[in-house]
Amino acid sequence: MRGDTFTLTASGTSDIAGVTRTWQWQRSTNSGSTWTNIGPSDTKTTTTYTDTGTTTINGYQYRVY
Repeated sequence: MRGDTFTLTASGTSDIAGVTRTWQWQRSTNSGSTWTNIGPSDTKTTTTYTDTGTTTINGYQYRVY
């Protein structure tokens, strides 16, 4: 996977009519003990996150909320 691009995709709808769903991507480097926001701040309406794999990210976890 080193050097390969990977893309994560989220989907969902807002519970409130007329409200746009927003997203925040996060990554954990310690098995989910702590989470760090990733991606530029303007990605909150973007349902995908793309990154390039390296040997240092082996075992990282990703989530979106």
